[in-house]
Amino acid sequence: MGDAGATQRAFETLRAGLHRYLRRRLRHAQDVEDLAQEVYLRLLRFTDPKQVKSPAAYLFQVALHVLYEFRLHQNRGVVTFDSTTATAAAEHLPDPGTRPEEAHEQQLLRERCSVLIEHLPPMQRLVLLLTTREELSNDQIAEKLGISASTVRVHLFRAIANLRDEVSKDRQP
Repeated sequence: MGDAGATQRAFETLRAGLHRYLRRRLRHAQDVEDLAQEVYLRLLRFTDPKQVKSPAAYLFQVALHVLYEFRLHQNRGVVTFDSTTATAAAEHLPDPGTRPEEAHEQQLLRERCSVLIEHLPPMQRLVLLLTTREELSNDQIAEKLGISASTVRVHLFRAIANLRDEVSKDRQP
């Protein structure tokens, strides 16, 4: 199999069998010819024909290796990195110093606060969310809502007082 002519003859003799072998092991028929060509190229690289006792066995052993590498490559999925998703996920990671039961309690408290915020009167909820999520100042909120800054402070105070009362009720036996 060392010279190109001998390799070509062996490959042509066994080509139909190689194609059947590959077709039985592949999901897509279009991959058969590509892998057969890869087998042929590997046979061309082999330089010592005296080491090959059975050209057919050698050809199918090379085909087995090509199939293995092909499947290995197919099973590797494309890895994409989305920095926005990674950052959002990192925000929800528990503090490594936090005990699991503390992390669980904090998660329950966050969920309870979300429910409580949804039940606040609309203006209190809006002022609270603009303050905490949008990080707007009282003056910015007042301008945005068309109310005075002192009214913003009143709504914020009442929202926090309502949340505090409800959370303290939950903690009482």
